[in-house]
Amino acid sequence: MALENATSSPHRRRAVSAPQKSLWRDKVSGPPLAPLPAGQPTALLTFTGHTNAVFRLQGRRSSPSELCATFRLTNATAERITYYAESIETWTPAGWQATTLRCTPTNWHHFGATLAPGEAITFHVPPPAAERWRIRVTATEKAMGFRGIKDRFTDYRANPRPGEDGTRIESFSGFTYPIVSPEVTPSSSLPSASAVPDGNCG
Repeated sequence: MALENATSSPHRRRAVSAPQKSLWRDKVSGPPLAPLPAGQPTALLTFTGHTNAVFRLQGRRSSPSELCATFRLTNATAERITYYAESIETWTPAGWQATTLRCTPTNWHHFGATLAPGEAITFHVPPPAAERWRIRVTATEKAMGFRGIKDRFTDYRANPRPGEDGTRIESFSGFTYPIVSPEVTPSSSLPSASAVPDGNCG
């Protein structure tokens, strides 16, 4: 796992409760960017293999078999986190080239929105047409201290009361950092010339 440029972000991320799984960001005032403290635990992203499973896509009756790479995201921190897909990166003669996503792709099967401390999720990503590739995920922790109190107060005001209908939100404005997966390379079960799209945020 690679961890680069980890910061405490002045941006607030809000996770939307099911059935919606989209994320959006609202700019808020905050302190200057600060490095993630040395040795502080982060979420972990690992590649576990490949699968040729049948996934049911929202709004579709048919469920075709699809070859995917399988990843596992584990919240190794002591705080609840939210996360989203930052990009898919492919290796070229010029180096790593990123296809920016910044969303929760609908074709990343079982990709969620939040994880409790110690919780993990396994999700499946259709491979791009590349010999070597990897994914980048951005995670944001629940804030502590005054900022955490402010987030909880904002959520209390915005969320519906018990018995009321409406979408519930949860604000995250703690440390924000990218997580890069191990490289995925061709194998006997993963053709190197797959024509599956890079990502779909629709």
